[in-house]
Amino acid sequence: MNYSELCTPSGELLGTGRGTCAKSLGADIKFILTDESVKGTAAQVNSESFWTDAIKAGTAHPFPEVVEIEPQNVEAAYYEAPSGATFKTKNETRKTMYKFIENIVTHSGMKSYSDRSWKVWFYTKNGYLRGHTISDDLYEGLDISTFYVNAQETPTFDAVEQTPVVMEHNEVDDWDKEFFVGRPDFNMMNLEGVFQTSVKFISATQVTGTLTVNISVDVSATNSALVGLVLANFKLVDASGLTVTIDSVVESPDGTYAIVATDAATSGTIALNGIVTVGTDNYQSNTLSFVTS
Repeated sequence: MNYSELCTPSGELLGTGRGTCAKSLGADIKFILTDESVKGTAAQVNSESFWTDAIKAGTAHPFPEVVEIEPQNVEAAYYEAPSGATFKTKNETRKTMYKFIENIVTHSGMKSYSDRSWKVWFYTKNGYLRGHTISDDLYEGLDISTFYVNAQETPTFDAVEQTPVVMEHNEVDDWDKEFFVGRPDFNMMNLEGVFQTSVKFISATQVTGTLTVNISVDVSATNSALVGLVLANFKLVDASGLTVTIDSVVESPDGTYAIVATDAATSGTIALNGIVTVGTDNYQSNTLSFVTS
């Protein structure tokens, strides 16, 4: 079973006629790693809201723009016995190295996704979305069994730092025979991953049942203050693991926040409340431990 917005094959046996389909979807210039839960209809996966919602939920992770592609496919191997019979000894493998030119902060974030399997959607230079057909009008990313983010390459005098990523597909046929080709109604290159922030401790006090925690929040890639956070953007947890209800959050100066709660806790943790949105960008943070003075 397959689906394509280039042309629509029909019948159980797929025809080999030339037809009117485009010969190439174009190079993969962006890919999005997703959890198993990210699947949808053609209308859904072609819409911007589907992807922005998944990014905010932490189930979709866009990577930067691909700058170089090196196919490393392995052909199937066969053994021919003296009797003339032929046996397949090794299946074909679809394997590709993608390279990115990124700073060390982005590289470090990419590295955290390495050494595990993913579902991966590919967005091509010609504006198509590649994935895998599950069933009638239900689609998901291609099954990647091996996802390696290698060490950032040392720059030479005439080249910049590059991050090599190697992907090996679990099944060749989930693209060759069960492909999904969509035409999103927006430019998927504009999808941005979540920005990492750093929550830094300033002070904490406990005065007759009023807990005040003072922190600053910086965007890791720039070390600039993250301004505009509000009460709902923070999660405060006491030492026993119970979530503490926050009464107020006051920002002063920019990027510095006084978090106040009516609670007897003297220690715990503070962090951004999952993935939060400020303006059009999404942010997440480390979890910071605190103890009152």
